[in-house]
Amino acid sequence: MSGWLPTLAALLAVALQGAPPGKPAALPPDIEAAILAAEQLEAQGAYEAARRQIAAVQPQVPPKQRNAMDLWICNLWRRAGDRPEARRCYARLATSWVPSETQALAAYHAAFIAFELGDEQTALDELDAAIVAYPQTDGAQRAMVWMRGRLRQRGGAAAEADYLIGLASRLRARGGKRGHRALAAALVDAGRIRLVERGAVAAAEMLLGEALQVAVDTVWADDALYWAAHAARLAKRWERALRLYGQLADAHRSSWVVGSYVSAYYDDALLELGVTWEAMGKCQEALAAYSRVAEDAPTSILVDDARFAAARLPCAPDPGGALRAFLRDHPDSRWVAAARATLQERAR
Repeated sequence: MSGWLPTLAALLAVALQGAPPGKPAALPPDIEAAILAAEQLEAQGAYEAARRQIAAVQPQVPPKQRNAMDLWICNLWRRAGDRPEARRCYARLATSWVPSETQALAAYHAAFIAFELGDEQTALDELDAAIVAYPQTDGAQRAMVWMRGRLRQRGGAAAEADYLIGLASRLRARGGKRGHRALAAALVDAGRIRLVERGAVAAAEMLLGEALQVAVDTVWADDALYWAAHAARLAKRWERALRLYGQLADAHRSSWVVGSYVSAYYDDALLELGVTWEAMGKCQEALAAYSRVAEDAPTSILVDDARFAAARLPCAPDPGGALRAFLRDHPDSRWVAAARATLQERAR
């Protein structure tokens, strides 16, 4: 099914209504046989025959599987080379009385076909409409990834960030909690781009400050926390940076008790805590933060960064020994030349 088989298979494997949780119930043998026959026809390039086969069996399956088959039928038009008919098929499905996830996926594919047919502006408009209409869906996330990539190709980081800021405004106007994940994604990435690629610290702080509030209980919570802390550090708002980095570090330590959560930003937060303390002139605090990277995250790719940063601090115990140990343990580090230069300078 050229990309659609995993989606369909996942839906067809779901237990039918009333089946015990966790125990998938099979479809009737004749329906399973018909679906297998359609897959074989598609694999042979007999797209019209496969489409007729699916259309014949579709009324006999539960709604969830029926929606997957709708998407399959549209994809068969596309695979047969009839993009206009495939686009009409997806467009009809996107406005049908079906679950929002199905609508979002259909809208995404209809828009992408418009792009393939040369109508890029229509594609971009339809993708944006799908994101705003179905922000909680995976289809909307897929649309956002494609849209952002295309806008960056056309206008660079500034165009991508401008779009994300506009999208955030439209999602705010839409209201409701269902759009929080997409709104958080837009705010975090717009803030990150403004900060890292544009150097606009004040603008980034505003975006990331809102992201912190919106991203609570979403998968973007840690991203918002890390980038808001990074923006605060660059703005020299030291206490705020320490507090936000500290929240990431504390979340990891508390998770050891319950064994449920480790932030992907944990080692970054520890390293940035050291950088922040060092910028504040707090040598001992910086040394402690840098040392925690190797102690608490020994497999991190940032261990060599932290060890070198700790060894060159004026308050480091036996700095010469620490630098030599660093060179011995990390011969491929990007800091090797700097470590050797530091050793030579201290030997004078």
